[in-house]
Amino acid sequence: LQDDLKGSTRLCGYSVGVTVLFEVPVFHYSKYLLKEWGHDVLFVVAMVAYVIRAFGYTLLTASTVHWVLALEVLHGITFACMWIASVDYSARVAPEEWSTSFQSVLSMTMSCVGGGVGPIIGGIIMEKYGAEAMFRGMGLAIAIVTCIHLIAWLGFRQGHDAFLHRVSPNESS
Repeated sequence: LQDDLKGSTRLCGYSVGVTVLFEVPVFHYSKYLLKEWGHDVLFVVAMVAYVIRAFGYTLLTASTVHWVLALEVLHGITFACMWIASVDYSARVAPEEWSTSFQSVLSMTMSCVGGGVGPIIGGIIMEKYGAEAMFRGMGLAIAIVTCIHLIAWLGFRQGHDAFLHRVSPNESS
């Protein structure tokens, strides 16, 4: 943001603030969202928001860099929807005696794989091909995953919520 688009440090700080500002209400209404929308809708919302944000980053220029704040709204929605659905889903599928282990694996996957491997691979792609290629590639990858998820969920009725209903009909959302 600062190097490629000449964004100020203040803008970078605001972007983090906007992200968190939009995570808070989504987390606040998590029980309602899970009950009314379910895991599959929350996962799809997160993935679509990510795809729009990733491709949106590639459209920014030095003269439009302030639009990053609008894109960061999607970052907050992406993370909150994904995390709400992931944590609740793993809690529901885990046997009671394994619930802590399931949550630990989820957190480790998010932190270590997502937060460790992701930046390394992204950094290599960015260094070799540039930020635009990295964001477009990730946007495309998540768009493909979204399509696969939609086909499994809507086409074959094999989404996360259908699985929960088969495993425990009384507890599914």
